Amino acid sequence: MMGRAIGTGLGLLFGAALLVGCAGRHSTEPIPVGVLAPRTGPDKLHGESAWQGAVLAQAEVDGNNLIHSRHVLLQQGDTGAGPEAAQAVAGRLVQVDNVVALLADFGVHHGDRLGSVAEEGRVPLILPAELPGPSNKNVFHTAAAPVERGRALARFALEQKARRALVLTFVEAGKTEPSGVNAALTEGFKEAFKTEGLTVHAYTKRAELPELVRSNKSADVLVLVGPSADLGALPTGKSDSKRLHIWAGPEGGVQTLHDHAELPPVYLATSFWFDPAAAPVKDFMARYHDKFKQTPDVFATVGYDDARLLFEALRRAERLEPEKIQTALAGLSDFPSLTGPVSIREGWARRTVFVLRVVQGKAALVKAYPSEP
Repeated sequence: MMGRAIGTGLGLLFGAALLVGCAGRHSTEPIPVGVLAPRTGPDKLHGESAWQGAVLAQAEVDGNNLIHSRHVLLQQGDTGAGPEAAQAVAGRLVQVDNVVALLADFGVHHGDRLGSVAEEGRVPLILPAELPGPSNKNVFHTAAAPVERGRALARFALEQKARRALVLTFVEAGKTEPSGVNAALTEGFKEAFKTEGLTVHAYTKRAELPELVRSNKSADVLVLVGPSADLGALPTGKSDSKRLHIWAGPEGGVQTLHDHAELPPVYLATSFWFDPAAAPVKDFMARYHDKFKQTPDVFATVGYDDARLLFEALRRAERLEPEKIQTALAGLSDFPSLTGPVSIREGWARRTVFVLRVVQGKAALVKAYPSEP
């Protein structure tokens, strides 16, 4: 009874907040948008970049491109204190600040909690990371689906003449099958790596990895579907360096490879890579540097693009109400992001997937796979 009462109370509170928000969205007051990113903790610099990217996008709206004759008001929410705190912060943005939508960073570890807030509050959540768990109609990913990244990695491996692949997939303790993002990445690779030389092993502890690799010496491509920290457990002898090493991890994880300089080149797939020589990117970098006296990183770029994508949906929405905004987001096609055209279909982005080669923490583009129709 107690749990039911609390749940009902939260539902009433969200409903009241929604009614208050909708009542005020026909005025000329600024449109409130929540931005969730770490401003404290170990990822605070990444969070600052994401926030500054969104601020730059807001400045464009306020400068000469108002939305329904209204400015945008960004409301900041710090997710750096952990998943529970991130959920509470998001809830306050929805309940108290009456934001019309939430923008989030790459924080996969709290994504499912933010998804719950979006679902309960009936507001769209836009994020570049993959949300674990069941689908949520309120969540819109600006990354390609994990299964698409898995397929791109398999296509790349085949193009490198690999014919025998060993896929090592992390499975949480107490479970028998991979879940969420790991399952989708593994399935995508299996679908596209159409040879008889495919072996898939599940593991629960990184200590298991060396023996699994040694017992599959004939594999010419090694695919780790798990935490980047587990890359350090892979053998690095001369024979191992001849293999193609692929890491299929969470979106935005390229930054975590800086700590693995001892490894041979590692390949990964991402939705977010931009050409600094392209005119729109050069313009963005110049304006970002002028405003913040910093060079933008991938977090700033994605923060900027995701905010612009949301603002475009707000502009297309008939009214600034949750259902109308969701409809506008779901119908976006060929949105010109700095990392390539983006179309939203069934909550995921249809976009180019980039395969990067990372050596001693430095990434370089090796192949781009445009979205298939």
